[in-house]
Amino acid sequence: MMAQEGTFDRIYLKLEANLEEITKLYRQMVDLLRKEKEILIKAEIDKVEESNKQKEMILARLKSLDALRVKYASDLSMHLALDHTQPRLLEIARELGGARADKLRSIHAALEILMKKIPELNKENEQYVRTALTHVKGAIDNVKGVLVGPSTTYRREGSKERGSEVAGSLISREA
Repeated sequence: MMAQEGTFDRIYLKLEANLEEITKLYRQMVDLLRKEKEILIKAEIDKVEESNKQKEMILARLKSLDALRVKYASDLSMHLALDHTQPRLLEIARELGGARADKLRSIHAALEILMKKIPELNKENEQYVRTALTHVKGAIDNVKGVLVGPSTTYRREGSKERGSEVAGSLISREA
């Protein structure tokens, strides 16, 4: 029984450390998205590329940590006789009780807030990009107009001939 309790404690501590690392990375992502907004406003293209690389690195790390989170939560759920195929953090916390449960609930709440904030920031940044692209397209169209000048192919020259004033006249006798 003592060995099982030691295993349980190790799994819990691994899960807690994993969740704290995930939370830290999500906070970094939020900070990065806020900085990206400033970069987009200033139109610093080289910094946008750097920001994208940082986001990709964070996402890759999150993916690997998330796989570990699922493993640890599943292992802990098995020890608690919970559904280990779909482990839920709040169910684990409810079963644990005490300080450990409070810690898991706290981490869960922080992750929930961060997970809501990221799509909001992404949407704002996307709007800045769309607006910038609209302005760039307008500027390009203006430059094209100045460089190319007005089209000479389809100009309004000449006048329209008036047809026969006699209704029903299909053939004109003019030669």
